[in-house]
Amino acid sequence: MSRRQAPAIFVTDTEAAEMIVRSQQLGEASRMPAFRAAREGAICLAIAAYGARVPARVLSAERPTTILLTDDHPDAVGRKGWPQVRRLLRWARLVVLHATGGQPEHYSFIVEATLATKRVLVIEMEYRHHAEWLALADQYASHLRILNIVPPVGGTHPVGHAPAGTVFQ
Repeated sequence: MSRRQAPAIFVTDTEAAEMIVRSQQLGEASRMPAFRAAREGAICLAIAAYGARVPARVLSAERPTTILLTDDHPDAVGRKGWPQVRRLLRWARLVVLHATGGQPEHYSFIVEATLATKRVLVIEMEYRHHAEWLALADQYASHLRILNIVPPVGGTHPVGHAPAGTVFQ
């Protein structure tokens, strides 16, 4: 199966625990709050990459649900690479357009928002795709709250180099 055909992952508590360990090993802590909430059963968490479809069982989950679309990698395709995105925007009550480096506080907020609204769609993206994602989300603004997390003025995402002081393990 090619990376572009990779299925969406419906994160079980066991998978969440494994993701926590892998994230710690890589020094990548930003999504940890979401992984922990999934491990504890507080939220359902689904992660999709490369335009993968999110299964209907995720959209009908009874627990508060976060769907995470990861499009912030070198093969990022923007909104046109996600054929299901309009359905996901109709499903969501909050969309988070995440176009900057992830921080644990962002994902702590996302967990809290999921518990409060029950349906959160997070779109992780390269900053160069933010305008097109925002234009699409705005079409659903009558029922959808939109939160933009973007780099400071003049910044971009991803950055071409590791920030000073970064330690690779």
